[in-house]
Amino acid sequence: MLFKIENCSPNIYLNHLDKLRALENLIHTNGLRKNIVFLDRNTISDVKYSDIYSASTKNFVIDIEKQRREYGAIVEKLAVYSIVDFDFKGVQCIRKIDQWIIRIGYDFFCDPENISPVNLVTEGKLDFDFYSLIAKYYAKYLSSTNLEVNFKFNNGGGSQSKPIFDNLVSEGKIVLCITDNDKSHPNKGEGSTSSVFTISDRSYNGKSLAHVIDVREIESLIPLKAIENTLSSNDQVDTFEEIKSLNTYYPQFRQYFDHKEGLNLENVINIDNDHGNFWLPALSNISRFSNRECFKDSACYSCNSCPKMIGFGDNMLKRVVADLSKSNLRRLQIEPEVISHWRNIGELMMAWGCVPVSSISRAS
Repeated sequence: MLFKIENCSPNIYLNHLDKLRALENLIHTNGLRKNIVFLDRNTISDVKYSDIYSASTKNFVIDIEKQRREYGAIVEKLAVYSIVDFDFKGVQCIRKIDQWIIRIGYDFFCDPENISPVNLVTEGKLDFDFYSLIAKYYAKYLSSTNLEVNFKFNNGGGSQSKPIFDNLVSEGKIVLCITDNDKSHPNKGEGSTSSVFTISDRSYNGKSLAHVIDVREIESLIPLKAIENTLSSNDQVDTFEEIKSLNTYYPQFRQYFDHKEGLNLENVINIDNDHGNFWLPALSNISRFSNRECFKDSACYSCNSCPKMIGFGDNMLKRVVADLSKSNLRRLQIEPEVISHWRNIGELMMAWGCVPVSSISRAS
């Protein structure tokens, strides 16, 4: 995250050791490439020529000085950034046109643990790795900023995402959480993992934010080409070709499709009967579904020969992450309805987890 320091007077902090400690911690988090720190020229000069700061702190502040012009231009481009106010204690969120500013008191940074990369809670390590790939793609090819993204992983384990998030919030940590919405139909409510996140959790009112993606599952965000590159059976090839065809005239299909398990006609009839037409119109051009009497009547007759669309299996995301991690992301073909999600998630992750691009600066 980018921390912009305000109301800072380094020369007088010999008698304010908590402020001295907070300032040194902040300067070091930039030098160690854990976050970005922006200082005004007077603060930089005061630290450089003061007798009360260590050699490593002075070298790190010189590093900040070199980056100052670049990061000054970036501040206004981020969806959210933080102001660290040395005349303030507490937390305050401020809306500025289309940008959020989190104002944090200096005392939070007295603890060196709080200068680590921002905490990111996801439903598993593979989710974290895939979101990190989205952020990497956004940083390199969609954003005009010259930044990288770095987070501290926290395993939500699906149903534990909310307790993990709450625990980090109660400890006063800076935390972003991203979770699936688990919706199997546009008119159906969210699943148990995301529905427990409150309106407050999903709003800017502190140092934390829970973001529920507006698709059923993280697999819905995988580009079709990335899926095609990791198919492992003829059944999966058949499913892929059907999804590829569906995507041309019913692109919202993938938002609610269970990519791991697939679907069967009985299940989608029941869902549509409960929540309104969605799945049956989507499958109307696939004859093995639409030729069935149960399809025409929107009623299951328990024929024990229910047509299916086979899923890609539980290891789908693992295969995709492994493949994309060694691929040139620039060459990745991403369909428009997926790139819009990548852009939104990437913008969010860039703002919460931005770090300098260059290697760790020398402290001596």
